[in-house]
Amino acid sequence: MMRKQNIGGRPGFRLPFHAPKRNIGWLLWLVSKYLRGRSTVHAGSSLWLAVLGIMIGVLTLISVLTGMSGLQSLLTDSIDEVTAYHLQIIVENETESVLLREHLRENPVIQNVTRFREAPMLLNTEYGEPVVAVIRAVETQDFVRDRGRKAVMHTMGPVLEKDLEEPNHMWIGHTFSYEHGFGPGELIQVISAEHVAGSRNIEAKQNEFLVSATYRLGNPNVEKNYVFIGLSSLTDQLFHGSEYYLGLKLRHKSLANSVKHQVTQQMESMRQAGKISRYRIRTGREANRAFFNALRTEKSFLQLLVSLIFIVVAFQIFQSTRRTVYARIPELMLLRALGAGTAEVRSIFLLESLLVGLLGVGLGTVCGILVSRYMNEILLWISGLLFEGPGLIPHIATDVSSQDLFIVAGSALVFSSAAGWLATRKFLHINLIEVLRNE
Repeated sequence: MMRKQNIGGRPGFRLPFHAPKRNIGWLLWLVSKYLRGRSTVHAGSSLWLAVLGIMIGVLTLISVLTGMSGLQSLLTDSIDEVTAYHLQIIVENETESVLLREHLRENPVIQNVTRFREAPMLLNTEYGEPVVAVIRAVETQDFVRDRGRKAVMHTMGPVLEKDLEEPNHMWIGHTFSYEHGFGPGELIQVISAEHVAGSRNIEAKQNEFLVSATYRLGNPNVEKNYVFIGLSSLTDQLFHGSEYYLGLKLRHKSLANSVKHQVTQQMESMRQAGKISRYRIRTGREANRAFFNALRTEKSFLQLLVSLIFIVVAFQIFQSTRRTVYARIPELMLLRALGAGTAEVRSIFLLESLLVGLLGVGLGTVCGILVSRYMNEILLWISGLLFEGPGLIPHIATDVSSQDLFIVAGSALVFSSAAGWLATRKFLHINLIEVLRNE
């Protein structure tokens, strides 16, 4: 028996069928019917352009983010493992530094403890002008034992690390060697300043060192400014009155703050017992606060770049979806007449924009990972096309982070889905009876 329903204020009008029950199957049926006819609409090409735009955006951002992450990782590793360490402790004299080193080695969380002293000094040869560099005198046994330092610091040529045990040998960075013309086998005069007792005068002292090796870190700033020598009796003349440092390597550098709190309590107990006098303790990140703040700013800028690119792509999806809505209003109203609600019709466009986002994200992610993996080969190939001879672009360390992939893919999906949903807002205000009457 047919039911009487009022349509558009006309009593007695009879539907020749029962309205289908609204469920997931009904919604999927609507979506399939809509998408089958989607290719006949002129705006369909715009969605393929949107897919291409998302794919290119995801590809570009993954390549840029992984390259920048790899570069940042290379820079931070060189600082954490060679110059700043995970933790630094500063004491006043050698006796306290030796006592504290033996005490800290008993801590199972601390992997290595290296004693060192450092100060900026002048380096001079008979071939060039004096240059300023930080001379770091390290305890050779601790320096050699440090596995983290070995992983990132590489000496050029057949050089033994025990060379630093010689009192007049030094290592210079590759960038320092290249810019100033110093190389292995050359003699360098190190000029230090010392206060003359009982006066305000400063006396310059010279010590001659043999360059036994050059090292590479992948961080030009460290290679340019740091020179390494062994901690021996000769260094007392260079670092007269300067403090002693202890560089701590932890099994996990994320534990730096908790270990700092623990070590501070132990050192305070030692100070109260009269074993040590004044001391300072800081993390490697605190010692290089400006550098790591700059890295965070750079990361924030890249995330802003992600948002701006996907806003442009989302606007394209928005315009394409809105044109499609107006072009197919009669068909959509027929779906409404068949029993589809406004929310269900809007869900069609939401699913469509979601599919566009998934397709673009999937293709862009795969291509982005491939480009990141073979970035150096691609750049060398491009360099070979532009320039004669071997590639002129240096090696780039890429680091494909799952966090970066999630941010890029998630942003693309959110923006594309939101664009499809917002484009159908005016659809809510269209009068079904007016459209059917005009048709």
